[in-house]
Amino acid sequence: MRQLLMLTSCCALVALGGRAAALEQPAHQSVTLAACRAEGLPEAFCQRAGEEASNVDVEDFYAVPTHAQADAGQTLCQAVDTVMAREWDLADRVRTALAAGQTDEAARALGHALHTIQDACTHRGVSNPEHAWFSLSDACEDTRLSPDLNPEALGCAGEETTAAMQLVTAALAASGISPQSLANATEVELIEPGRSEKCDFLEEAEDWDGRDLMWNHDLVRGPILDAFDAGLTGASLPAGPCSALADPAELEAADLAPDVDVSDGTPSCFKVHLYCLGKADDFSGVESDAGASGCSVVHRTADPAGLVLVAGAALALAARRRLRAG
Repeated sequence: MRQLLMLTSCCALVALGGRAAALEQPAHQSVTLAACRAEGLPEAFCQRAGEEASNVDVEDFYAVPTHAQADAGQTLCQAVDTVMAREWDLADRVRTALAAGQTDEAARALGHALHTIQDACTHRGVSNPEHAWFSLSDACEDTRLSPDLNPEALGCAGEETTAAMQLVTAALAASGISPQSLANATEVELIEPGRSEKCDFLEEAEDWDGRDLMWNHDLVRGPILDAFDAGLTGASLPAGPCSALADPAELEAADLAPDVDVSDGTPSCFKVHLYCLGKADDFSGVESDAGASGCSVVHRTADPAGLVLVAGAALALAARRRLRAG
C-alpha cells in the first residue's frame, strides 16, 4: 500500500492464514454507512460515501498519510500534522461541494476523510516498513502482531465516524442545506487492490529498523476531528497535539512493543514467495486481509488462485524429477 504501505490496509498478502478483521475494506464501507444512516441522511448519499471510503484502499494505496501512517523520515508529530492537514482539506472540499450542489463530489471527499479517521484507530502512525514486517510475521510465523489486529480498532472507528458524521449534519444545518438535497448521489463500483500492490507493500519490511513506533491515540483523536470540523465550517487548520506537549516523545503510545532484532532479515516463507511470483497478475479472487494502507496480509481460507500456484509449482517439480530419472 503505498510506497511502503504495510500490507496494510489493504493489504496483505498471502494466503492461507488469516485474521480477525480490524478494518478490512468492507469494514470501512459498513462503518461509514451505519454512521451516515444514523444521522438520517439519504440512503443514496450514504451508499456513495461508504463506497468511496472502501475504494480508498485501492485509489490511494501508496499514499501513506491517507492511512494514518508516518511517511518515510517523518516523526510522529509530523505524521499527525500531515493527517490533520489532509482532514481539513477534505472537509473543506465537502463544504465547497455541498455549497455548489455537487453531491457526488461531497460524498467522495467525505468517504476519503472518513477512511483516514477510521484508519487512525488501527494504524496510529505506524510506518509501512513496520506494518509490513509484522504482516509477514503473521503470515509466515503464525503470530498476531499486525496493527490491523488491534481488537479495539473497529469500535474506535465506529465512534470516530459517528462523531464526524454528527459534525457533517451540524454543518448542513448551519449552512441551511437540506439533507434531502443529497438524495441525488450516484453509486460507484467497489474495487479491490491487486496482488502487485500487496506484494509491493510486503517488500517494505526490509526497511524497518526494529523499533515499534505508534502514537497515543487518546492525544490524537480529538485534534483530527477538530481539523475535520474546521474544514467543514471554513475555519483555519488548528494546531497539532505536539504544540501542547513539553516533549514530542510524549505523543508515543505507552504500549509499544519491545525492539525486534532485524539483523537476520525479514520474516519469510514459501507461500509468500509463491504468491508474489508474477505479481503483475491480478488475483481479484484472493481474499484481502487489509483494511488500506493499510491492510493485512493473510487469509485463513485457502484461495483458488493460491492453490493454482501451488499446484503449478508441484507439477513443475514433478516434471524435473521425471527428467532426472530419465
